[in-house]
Amino acid sequence: MERCDTCVLPRSGNLIEFEEETCKLCVHSTGPTPNRMDADELERFIREVKEAGRGRPYDCVVGLSGGRDSTYMLHQLVRRHGLRCIAGYYRTPYTPETTDANVIRVTERLGVRLVRLSIDHEYHNRWAKAAALLWQKQPTPVHANLTCAPCKAVNREILKLARRHRVKYLAMGSNRYE
Repeated sequence: MERCDTCVLPRSGNLIEFEEETCKLCVHSTGPTPNRMDADELERFIREVKEAGRGRPYDCVVGLSGGRDSTYMLHQLVRRHGLRCIAGYYRTPYTPETTDANVIRVTERLGVRLVRLSIDHEYHNRWAKAAALLWQKQPTPVHANLTCAPCKAVNREILKLARRHRVKYLAMGSNRYE
């Protein structure tokens, strides 16, 4: 399947136009440009991650949301690069069953240990409500992204998971709009 060389959005369905290998969403984005490594840099980095994980059960902790960015990243780390990953997953109060099922299916198929992270749902709901009200007053992309702010508390839990398993590398899938 052909995909955008920046965000991996599929080319199929003709829903989004492409300019050569890049979808127009990425071409015309005002967000930051992702850091890119050439193949040699990437291989050196993967060797470094594997070396740091030597003698331990895991090479890296992956923050998994069940969306396309983190799912694709986990797949690549495990299948393409042979890393031994442990996945940290937080099911928000708004996570659909489909996403939850995807996380379980993907981690089982890849043979990746899944750790469910916990953040107080009341805290999550308060943050999301405040951000949504702010967006209503001033509808900007920045304010829209703040509705995802409570989920970012998961980063603290990912770090705790890494410390608990003495893992030196974290992998967090995202896109330029977050």
